[in-house]
Amino acid sequence: MTGPASIGGRVVLPLPPAPAPGPMEARLREQRDSGRKLLVPYLTGGLGPWTELIRAMADAGADAIEAHQLRSQVCGTVKASNKCLDVLF
Repeated sequence: MTGPASIGGRVVLPLPPAPAPGPMEARLREQRDSGRKLLVPYLTGGLGPWTELIRAMADAGADAIEAHQLRSQVCGTVKASNKCLDVLF
């Protein structure tokens, strides 16, 4: 058994094995590996009618949607969280 590697005088430990992908990642990987192109649009939440845009992206066939809230806005209230969950699920 070999010991840890050393780079520039520092000990480098091996990374632990990656966790098994969740169901969404597994499905997207399966589609990608079959040669299918994936549509994963990005949206900045909080600008304009962003919840309507998420619905439109899903209706247009997006495989997944990445959306992030602007950091300058307060985004931790129960009301905001419930609104997001209603749209996304």
